[in-house]
Parts: sequence; C-alpha cells; structure tokens
Amino acid sequence: MHTEAAARVAVPGFDPDHAHFTAMADHVARAWRGVFFDGPQSDQNHEGDEIPVWLVYIGDTEAEPTGTVYRCHDFTAAEQLARQMARDRHLELIHEASHA
Repeated sequence: MHTEAAARVAVPGFDPDHAHFTAMADHVARAWRGVFFDGPQSDQNHEGDEIPVWLVYIGDTEAEPTGTVYRCHDFTAAEQLARQMARDRHLELIHEASHA
C-alpha cells in the first residue's frame, strides 16, 4: 500500500482511476492551431502613402489570432516567416496571400 501511494506521488497529476478523462482534457486543451499567411491588405507609410502589408500569425479554427500578429511589408519576407513558423512549430500553413 505504501508503494502505491509513492507511485502516485512520483507521477504528479496522474490518477489511474481517471486517466481516460485526463487524456481527454489534454486533447481538448491542445485545440487545432495553424500558421496563417494572409494579404495583401492596405496600410499607410509615415508619409501617408498607401502600401501593402501581409499578416502572419498563429490562429485557431476560426482563423482568429491566438497571439502576436506579424505585419510584413514584403511578400517574400512574410512568406519565409510563415513557412519557418509552420516548420518550427509543426503546424499546418494556411497560405492565403498573394503578391501585391
């Protein structure tokens, strides 16, 4: 009996009586995310001229950003950033951008 209690302490958060529910909760907590590459959208430079901007961000199933949204003024740089983020994070790349 002492060994069973020690085993439960040795693995924090593991409850063999509720292991299935813990695994399901972990699955729900890890909802789908993808790297979104979108644009061009209209932006303005410091002089007020209209310029294109591309957005790169990690988003959820509704394409809503879940963190930082990177604004890039160069298509190639934005595309490289999106590909690198997807590769580094092992996420799907949703490429919806086009050249200006």
